[in-house]
Amino acid sequence: MQLLMEVKVTNEASDRLSIALRVKAALHLLRASSPSVPVSVSAVCRSADVSRANLYANYPGLVAEIRQTKATDLPGERAEGNLQARLSDSIAARKVLQSKYDSLVMVCLELQAEIRKLRAANDSKVKARRKSI
Repeated sequence: MQLLMEVKVTNEASDRLSIALRVKAALHLLRASSPSVPVSVSAVCRSADVSRANLYANYPGLVAEIRQTKATDLPGERAEGNLQARLSDSIAARKVLQSKYDSLVMVCLELQAEIRKLRAANDSKVKARRKSI
């Protein structure tokens, strides 16, 4: 939910999410989709549609966050000897699901903004055609 509060539109004309939010969403999606595979900066950049050069130059904190991501950050197959370990696994799994949910909501918001933009462009074309008739 905290990520949802950070949603900022960088340009009202395009209604695109900021680069930082797209990178965070991509990181969360990649973490959740392949917990046993390490996440690379290149994979996050491809998923977020951001150039690596831009990320390295302007977002060193995000690069550090991506590099610190390890396969062990997500709940895996480890021995569950007691109730405390099972509780920790459940909490970690809930966090993963919450981050995946937050990422999907951000993607939906971006797609809704794109739909609004396309509708506005279509409406202006229809009005122009009506005026010319």
